[in-house]
Amino acid sequence: MFAKEKGWQQWLPAFLVTVGLLFLFFAAFYLAGFFKPEKKPLTSETVQREEEAVVGPGTRIRREVRYACGDVLTGELNASDYSGMKVAQLARIFAVEGWKLVGEGEQLLLTRKEKGLCPLHAGYRHLGVKEGKIVVFAGPLGYEGELLQREDIPVDRLPARLQEMLQQAAEYHKQPEEVKKVLRRELEFSSEAALKTALENMDEYKNGSADR
Repeated sequence: MFAKEKGWQQWLPAFLVTVGLLFLFFAAFYLAGFFKPEKKPLTSETVQREEEAVVGPGTRIRREVRYACGDVLTGELNASDYSGMKVAQLARIFAVEGWKLVGEGEQLLLTRKEKGLCPLHAGYRHLGVKEGKIVVFAGPLGYEGELLQREDIPVDRLPARLQEMLQQAAEYHKQPEEVKKVLRRELEFSSEAALKTALENMDEYKNGSADR
């Protein structure tokens, strides 16, 4: 009787130690994150929950820059550089430089608006009217660019057809596409040389020149 009781008492400390070790083992795993929910790749659902969505293996990150002239330049980032990063964190990083992040299923789109002209149109010039005389503006037609130079050419001395085109150019965005094409051909210039040639052809209409 007494021998059996003594044997049970001998096993009790070992049992308690084993239970304690198992408890510590599972607690360590939990704190290490092994039992936390696995991060899911970006999907149409997780992108709506920005705090949970992450950049996954199948994620694409596109970017668009919209310029004042209406042109859009596109590109794509290497998504692997941001793999595992939360979408919300990515948005904050790019927001510093003026980018806006939009989720599109397994795609992310970074957009930014520029006040200036795109590289193509930065050197463009177009003719307009200011105070009844011909002037030169920076940029393509339809863009309210900087006034670069004034010409001593009264609009009312120009041929009727050219006067009509200048009036149409003042409301460029309201014109049908076929009219826009004509206006671009006659009043818009992609180089200083082309602009100079057009202005030289108008020299006869300058103040002080002989009437036509």
